[in-house]
Order: sequence, then C-alpha cells, then structure tokens
Amino acid sequence: MPTLTGYSRGRTLGACKQTRSASGTPPVASVTLDYLETFRSHGKGFAFYRRDGHRRRLRDENGKGVDPSDTAALIAAWQRAHNEHEAADRAAAAANDARTIRPRSIADLIRIYRADTSAYGHLKPATKTDYEKGLKPLEDDWGKLLVEGLRRKHVSAIRNRYAEREVPVKDSKTGETVKVSNARQANRVITVLSILLSYASDTLEWREDNPALRPKRMRTDSDGFRPWKQNEFMQFWERSDPEWRFAALFALLSGQRGQDQVAMKWTDYDGASLYVEQQKGRKRVKIWVECHRMLRAALDTRRTALAERTPVPLTILARPDGKPWKVNDFQKAAGKAIRAAGLSEVVWHGLRGSAASWAADGGATEKMVQALLGHLTPAASQRYARGADQRRLASAAVQAIVLPIGLEENTPNTKTAKHKRARVPSSAGSSS
Repeated sequence: MPTLTGYSRGRTLGACKQTRSASGTPPVASVTLDYLETFRSHGKGFAFYRRDGHRRRLRDENGKGVDPSDTAALIAAWQRAHNEHEAADRAAAAANDARTIRPRSIADLIRIYRADTSAYGHLKPATKTDYEKGLKPLEDDWGKLLVEGLRRKHVSAIRNRYAEREVPVKDSKTGETVKVSNARQANRVITVLSILLSYASDTLEWREDNPALRPKRMRTDSDGFRPWKQNEFMQFWERSDPEWRFAALFALLSGQRGQDQVAMKWTDYDGASLYVEQQKGRKRVKIWVECHRMLRAALDTRRTALAERTPVPLTILARPDGKPWKVNDFQKAAGKAIRAAGLSEVVWHGLRGSAASWAADGGATEKMVQALLGHLTPAASQRYARGADQRRLASAAVQAIVLPIGLEENTPNTKTAKHKRARVPSSAGSSS
C-alpha cells in the first residue's frame, strides 16, 4: 500500500503518561496505556488509539471525542478500541488470511457505501461503472487507512499518486515505458474520495469534516473530450464498415450523448425529426432535433433495410444480433472501431463536440448550439460558439490591418487589396 507522509504509521506508543507543562496547562493524560497517543491543541485535548499503521480517535459511547484529562472516559474508550482491534486480528487469524478490512477504514467505508441502496444502489449502471474507477484504486491502495486520520495534505498526496501512468514505448523491443499525464484519473479518484468522505461525515458521522471537499484539481490537456477534426472524421469514415459509418453520422448530426444515442428507438423518428429523452442525472429531459438532410436520408435507407430483418430492431443503433446496445458495451465497441480506423487521440463523445463546433463555424448562435445539445445552461455551449466567434472576428481583424504606405508594394508575393481574399482554412473540430 502506498504511504502518506505524516499519516500515523504503526509505532507502538507505550508509556504515554503526560506531565504538567511549565505554563501550568493541565496534563493531557495521567494514565499509561499501550498504543495511546494524546496531545493538546488550541486548548483542546485529543486522544487516539494508534496501532499497526492505523490511527483512531477515542470516543465515548455517544460518539463524542474524549478529553484525555477525563481518566475514566479515556480508559473506557481505549478499552473499546483495543478490544475491537484485537477481535479483528483474531478473526483474521481464524480465517487464515490477512485482515483487509479494519473498522472505520477507507475499505470499510467503501463496503458500507456500496451496500447502501439510497447512496450507491440507486445510481445508474453507467454511473456506477464510472464511480468504480475511483473506488477500486482507493480500496486497493488506501483501504487500510482510517477515515478519521485523513487530513487535507493526505488528500493531495493521494491525488498526486495517480497524476502519471506508465505506458509502453511504441515499437520498443526492450519493453521500455514512459510516464504520461493521468490527470483525469487523479481528479476522478479525489472526486470519489470526496463523495465517500461526505457520506462518512453526513450519514455515518465518522468525522466532522470532509478534507477532500473542493480540492485543487489537476489540469488536464483540454476542457473535456475534444471535438473531432474534419480530417479525423473523414479518416474514420473511409476506414470503417457501413454500420460504424452510420453510427458516426448519427452521433455527429444528432449531437447527442452516447447513452442517448443507443436509447433512441425508431418510434422516436417521424421521418423529419428526432425526439430525444436525455438523461440528466435522475431526470429525463425531452428535446426535439430536426434531422440534417444527410441524416434523414441515412435513417430512411437504414429503416427500409432493417424492415427485412426478423425481428426488426427496436432501437436505431443496434447490436449485430439486432438487440439494443448496453451503454458500456457500445462505448467499448466504438473505442475499438476508432482504433481500427487508426485514430488514437479521440473518443466517441467527441463527435458531440464536433456537432457543436461545426454548427458554430457555420454561423449557429450560442442559443442554437444550446438547443441542439440540450444543455440546461449556456455555459457549456458558449465554449463552442466562442471559439467560432473568435476565429471569425480574428479573421476580420487581420483583414482590417492598415499597413504602412509602401510596405505592401515592396513586399514580394504580397496580394494587393484588389486581389480576391482567399478563404481562411476552417479549423472546425479543433479544441476551443
């Protein structure tokens, strides 16, 4: 398990008897107990049971931290913690297995959270899959750490642990690897940790604060899944089979998320428009999208061809056997199709960004893009429209520059004002 600087590490703290300070402060503790750690901070006393790399604050039966100066309460709380620790060790020995889940540890918290139907059980399968990408490393790498012992600096250390990952060097014959940024995973782990610690604080009352709340996130290469460039789309189009060509055109010209693409049925298409129910957390929002002429033609052709199948697929996008796609299976299949086409820096969701970017390049306003994507607020749509506006305005500004008299005539190969202005190459699909 990775270690955390400053986190309690398994020192045996016997003979923790405290004495009166020179300033006359009351003694922190007046008893000698193994694994006991006591101290006073800002006039308040603290007591911890610290053993085998774990640190647990001593509390009374009501869950309130005991004051070390209260000898009776201190001994009673220590005895409870000691008995629980010993019992867990005996249970592990009887099972002939190393103890992996300690009471009030991160692993214990994850176990309780997963079993809570109101917290984890109600989540959509796709959301659970995404959460597990953070839960699994926390459970495997940090499961033995006590929830109470976590501090803000420990959260940063956990985040930094996943900041990079090793990937094999292309065409290397010696198995060399190189470290690359893994900021997205680092941020995901801390987001999940924050959810867990909020659950530990609000529901379980294991601690009073959440040190992972609003942490400093690591910068990623972009604001999200970047839109595909036009040449990337054409490469995918030329190297893919008809099924994936249609799927890509459907994603691009509908502008919808993958989970909404696979959910759309033929009954949602009326020959001219698509009626989409977007998943927004626990809610579903209905939007109407008029079909682009190319998409309308592709849908009509596909519907006619599928009419000969038995049974006829219910959904517009379907597996080879005609059954509806599960979201995760579709995303995996799409990823394989993208790699088979020789692309490595794009994901399927980027086609939604391409729809927005290319629409903005064609003159669509922010509100138009917002309506297409189904965004409830304009913030996300502004990113795409702002990029197109910037390119148009910058192009106009360049054309408006007034050069010094005589410079244009004396510069070789310079086009004069009478020359027809060349069209600025479109950078549609670039990240903005």
